[in-house]
Amino acid sequence: MKIETLNIADIRASSFNPRITLEKGSREYEAIAASIREFGFVEPLVVNSHNMCCLGGHQRLSVLKDMGVESVECVMVEEPDQAREKALCVALNRIKGEWDMDMLAALLQDKAVFSLPTGFEEGEVDLERMLEDVEPPELSEEEPEEAEEPAGPEGTTVVKIGNFKFKITISEYQGMLNTIRDAGIFDSKAISDEIKRRILNG
Repeated sequence: MKIETLNIADIRASSFNPRITLEKGSREYEAIAASIREFGFVEPLVVNSHNMCCLGGHQRLSVLKDMGVESVECVMVEEPDQAREKALCVALNRIKGEWDMDMLAALLQDKAVFSLPTGFEEGEVDLERMLEDVEPPELSEEEPEEAEEPAGPEGTTVVKIGNFKFKITISEYQGMLNTIRDAGIFDSKAISDEIKRRILNG
């Protein structure tokens, strides 16, 4: 493995990077920034020395630039073939191991561990464990959309809260929204947080 220290200004973001660009202040952005501040930069970027394109670590690169970091250690690869370069970029962003949710929950129950920036929020892993059998989650920070009344037997609707997606019946959904609004909660984020709290508390 070849590691070099590069000037951040010399590293180019790949035009074909499949990862979304994080907005400053978003949960993911702040989690990366907090981790770097606490532990330092411990996961090098992957850069193609053929064209100085970043193939792995675009989000970290963005955060580092905003933090004013001028140089960073990078794993260097030499890949002149564009198709192979793109495939490596996808692989670096896609090939990840799955969590052992019970082991992860046990780790995060350690207050000394949870007090440090891990990227997880309180209760998040418990909710993940409850939803292990549902479809993969979609990211959304928007308030759940109003569900339409079904013409036949009662159906279900998918409610997306942050990183989570779960199914509930139409009547349960409408009832939950009504009681939340009756309590004087109308802000979309506050509604999402309240739904998440109710799911966690059963």
